[in-house]
Amino acid sequence: MAAPRSWDIVALYNKSTDFVDFVSTSNLTSIKPVKVDLLCQGDIEEISGFYDLGFHLAGNTDPTLSASDPRKDLLDNSCVTVNVLEKCHFGKLIYFSSGAVYDGLSGKVTPALKLDPTLPYAISKLASEQYVKWFKKKGSVSRYLILRFFGAFGPWEPRRKIYSRLVKTFSLMRSERFEVRGDGSNFIDAMYVDDCIEGVLLAARSGISDAVIDFAKGEPMTVDELVMRAARTFGIERVEIVHQGSTAEPIRFYPDSKVFRQAFGWEPKTTLERGLESLSSWLSSSRHESGGGRGKP
Repeated sequence: MAAPRSWDIVALYNKSTDFVDFVSTSNLTSIKPVKVDLLCQGDIEEISGFYDLGFHLAGNTDPTLSASDPRKDLLDNSCVTVNVLEKCHFGKLIYFSSGAVYDGLSGKVTPALKLDPTLPYAISKLASEQYVKWFKKKGSVSRYLILRFFGAFGPWEPRRKIYSRLVKTFSLMRSERFEVRGDGSNFIDAMYVDDCIEGVLLAARSGISDAVIDFAKGEPMTVDELVMRAARTFGIERVEIVHQGSTAEPIRFYPDSKVFRQAFGWEPKTTLERGLESLSSWLSSSRHESGGGRGKP
């Protein structure tokens, strides 16, 4: 675990069936796992109190789901955020928002731009940002950092994620065919999980607060370009990309990562190719095969 062992950590989970075993077998003695439904007031009462530092990542992680069930998305994102901040006080809160809030824009984006998203997921994440600012004004949050996150990949990610599907297709199955939802022109800019963790810890330790900052690797590419690079990583030169249907979230924008790098002295070290190779090793390992994929905490 990258967090200092001197930290006393309360780690919330809900649907995961093996998170407690993972903490125990990994000898993470500084972590106290607590099963909580953040939509249940009784559960939240059990974790109420003051925390020196909080990382708020709980919420819907599937933008496509928000288009078919906006009410559930609103509950899982905005209502969960409100529920937590009504009962828990933080010396510093790091809220993981999403680059999706730039929905509808094109080209390079920054937090200075005016936003008017229409995708329900983007709406609820932007609303949650505003609630964080409200609870800062109310006094429940002393300091905050809102990170507009553009994604990470690596071990333990949901199998539906494109990076795991790419590794499975090209590295494990040796297939030359890959299916992409939409026309493949959406931008994607994810970092390897180790770089993500390093960046988050640097942000947590910094004196910077009450700011909204984009958090991305700074290497945007289209989905089709990602597919081709992944295939070449595993020695497959000729790929048939099959485009199907449309995406709920057209992404024609990309972030400028310079602000995050300069503010926190962060520099991602893992190339796309090395990250995919590491993910391939993990997916094919006996540990993964025997334990299966862990659910989201």
